[in-house]
Amino acid sequence: MMRNLLQRNFQSAKQLPAALEQPDKLEAEDILPIASGHSGVPEASDALAYDPVQRLLAVGTSDGRVKVVGREGVEAAIPSLSSTGTRHLQFLPNRGAVLRVNQEGDVQLFGLEDAGLLDNMPVEGDTVTAAAALAADPYLLLGCASGAVRVASLLGADGQPAEAARPLASVEVKPYTVSPEQMCGSGAVVGLALHESGKAPREQRLLLVVHEHSGVAVWDVRRQKLVAVAPNADQAGGGVGPAACACWVGDHGKGFATGHPRGLVRLWSVPAPEKDSVAEDDDGSPAPPTAVLRGMLCVSRRAGGDNTAGAVRKLQYVGGNPVPSGEALLALGGQPEDKPDCLSLLPLPSQVDNSSRPAQELPWFGAV
Repeated sequence: MMRNLLQRNFQSAKQLPAALEQPDKLEAEDILPIASGHSGVPEASDALAYDPVQRLLAVGTSDGRVKVVGREGVEAAIPSLSSTGTRHLQFLPNRGAVLRVNQEGDVQLFGLEDAGLLDNMPVEGDTVTAAAALAADPYLLLGCASGAVRVASLLGADGQPAEAARPLASVEVKPYTVSPEQMCGSGAVVGLALHESGKAPREQRLLLVVHEHSGVAVWDVRRQKLVAVAPNADQAGGGVGPAACACWVGDHGKGFATGHPRGLVRLWSVPAPEKDSVAEDDDGSPAPPTAVLRGMLCVSRRAGGDNTAGAVRKLQYVGGNPVPSGEALLALGGQPEDKPDCLSLLPLPSQVDNSSRPAQELPWFGAV
């Protein structure tokens, strides 16, 4: 009996491959794959933004998506119209939206409530390379590859600028443009940093515009006037290389920092306006005042910078008490070429001098 049972099972096993060789009736067009779920930070992440009010983290990816992560179980992945990486990513406070500029220069607006793409706006005839949003007004400042700064409106569903906390529906570029000649700038805009303080009619809005070849311009948004310039080259014709980024230092709009190659960071003061004397360029036109160089910090342990170190790519002012002195700069990049880019904490001394000071390198948890 056992022998007969084994023989039958063996014969069935021999016939099984023949059944599998029959033609498959399921065609490719019969299959419609869908994403049924997602969790965690995408592998293709290339940008981060954080909203401290709602405690939301936005993650941009190199394939064009934005992932928003909140408390446990709250996640949303929003696709866009293009599969390109991220140049700029930020939350728009009290707007329920995330602003993204992709590598093609398109300005994208993502809505949080419906977890969808609200608008995708290219700037005709130019490429957006940097962006900054006004805190209280529905406008964006856009730095462009031409060296100009453009203005865009954040519109509601009625097509009008969305004042206060009205939901956003689209973004529209406006005719107003600040030309590179007005800012004494040369090359593409590689960074913007906006300072806002006070209330109307005495509010202060100063914009740091980092140009690729010339340096940093301090532009008064309210008065539409160039306040100062911080050139890459010093008066002796030397310098520390082109500025790659800039940030405001403190809350008063009186000082700022610029990141440079060799892991160097320059500290500047905005000069007070002079009422009686006005400098002139060689052609007789009024020359903007030059920002006052107050000191220099160094990510590298070597004084004067490390010739093998890369550029400081991002800077962020940190107030409060992260260090004994109470103030610091958080710097990304500036490490020697044999090390990956990481974050460094640069303490700001109470009295800044012209000597380079080493940074406190933060623990490295992976590529930034």
